[in-house]
Amino acid sequence: MVNFAAYGFLGVLTDWLENDQQVELDDLIQIIQLNVHAVREKAFSGDFSNFA
Repeated sequence: MVNFAAYGFLGVLTDWLENDQQVELDDLIQIIQLNVHAVREKAFSGDFSNFA
C-alpha cells in the first residue's frame, strides 16, 4: 500500500510538471494531502476490500 501511495504521488507530481503546472500549486498540495489522508485511513482501518 505504501508503494501504491508513493507511486501515485509521483505520478500526480510528474503529470503536473509535464503539463505546464495547469493546476495551482496550493490546489495540487491539497489534492495530495487528501489522498495521503485517505490512504492512511484505509491502512489503519484494515479494510482493503474497496482499495483500488
